[in-house]
Amino acid sequence: METNQLEFARQFLFLASVLAGFAVAVAAELISMARKDRVASVAIGAFTVSAGFSLVATFGYVFVLTAAAGAPGVQQSPAMGQIIAVAIPLGFACIAGVVAFLVGVGLTGWIHSRPVGIVSTVTTVLCLGAMLALALSLIGILGP
Repeated sequence: METNQLEFARQFLFLASVLAGFAVAVAAELISMARKDRVASVAIGAFTVSAGFSLVATFGYVFVLTAAAGAPGVQQSPAMGQIIAVAIPLGFACIAGVVAFLVGVGLTGWIHSRPVGIVSTVTTVLCLGAMLALALSLIGILGP
């Protein structure tokens, strides 16, 4: 893998592993709450989905980076194209984990009160929009 592809994989690995830990912690906290309404249940589901996707991405990126690094002094594997092909869906798993995490964040405000719910939902929508705009600009659709 090229240096920039390895760095993208490392960054996705870091993001996914940190996000998985936060998602599990928030889901556990919400489960332990006395409140058992629909909003809390959906938020727990969103954080659980986030943790699942993030753990899959973490697990996969560890293997991708290990395979890409190879043994010292050994030439790059002829299967490097297959390794890169595996990294692409892992990136989508990481992004799905981030989106599910933001959905959970947007819902948790509604557990507290309506004003906090509005703020958390608006913040989530703005963050998702900013992430989409950034992603589109990085792949050249919106330009620099």
